[in-house]
Amino acid sequence: MKLWHDMARRLTQDIPVWQVVFMAFLGFDIAITSIAPASVEANDISAGALLVVVFIASIFLLTRTFMTRIASGHQQLKPVSANPAPVSPGLLKMYRIALPVMRYGVFVIIWLALTGGFSSLVDYLLPSFSSDQDIGIPSQDLNVWAAAGIAFLGCLEEYWRWSMIVVLLMGVKWAAAAKWATSARFRTLSLVGAVAASSLVFGLAHYQEFSSYKAWSFIVLGIMGALLALAAILTRRFLVAVLIHYTYDFLAISNLYSVVGPYLVITALVLLAVAVPGFLVLLAKVRPALPSAQVEPTE
Repeated sequence: MKLWHDMARRLTQDIPVWQVVFMAFLGFDIAITSIAPASVEANDISAGALLVVVFIASIFLLTRTFMTRIASGHQQLKPVSANPAPVSPGLLKMYRIALPVMRYGVFVIIWLALTGGFSSLVDYLLPSFSSDQDIGIPSQDLNVWAAAGIAFLGCLEEYWRWSMIVVLLMGVKWAAAAKWATSARFRTLSLVGAVAASSLVFGLAHYQEFSSYKAWSFIVLGIMGALLALAAILTRRFLVAVLIHYTYDFLAISNLYSVVGPYLVITALVLLAVAVPGFLVLLAKVRPALPSAQVEPTE
């Protein structure tokens, strides 16, 4: 199954102009502000109020858009309404429960362990890389509640990064309309390029937070951003990326990752050894009840 199959076309198909304009503002203005914070006065209350309004508007205007467009057209893992004779109702019921558990539970845990493992590897190769990051809040003021609030703002980065991906794809679609319409490979490569570009900007947005590792920060954080984008693409669920981003930031900022990190890794290994093979066996048994092919939307 190609879980990413022609996502580029679905992300850009029949999208309202006002939404493209809003995404362009969100994707690039917020990113530029993050990369060059000196361009915004820290004590400017109106700028802070505007940022809050933009974030709230993003949640209400874009959550459903990203959810439906990232998942749109991908029904290969969704059982059909009719119950074919070879598949028992009990198995179908078990599968319908197991699928969201795999996406929002098992995958999230495995991806958190993978992200944490990558972060630990970076700290090993670049000593004190994580502690070099300064988020602008004194350590004595950090607590679980502060970490929860900062992590919430952090996970909203998924909104501007996917806005940037959509806007970049729209630009390619308009600039190379004929090739876009006829070549699925071109659309896929465009998606890869947009994800790579947004991941680089994701890393640059954190550049100012580092003092000793500025040269490495945008590369390391760019890879972290790519892992988050890949989480949404693999699961076809935008909220999975948001959940992973929030949880990782919360654990890292609250310094709880050093406590739960080893347990996450052990749990992830157990899930990889038991839950994932078990789900694949279940998937094989209910496959007759799954659509045999995706229904391709038309331009």
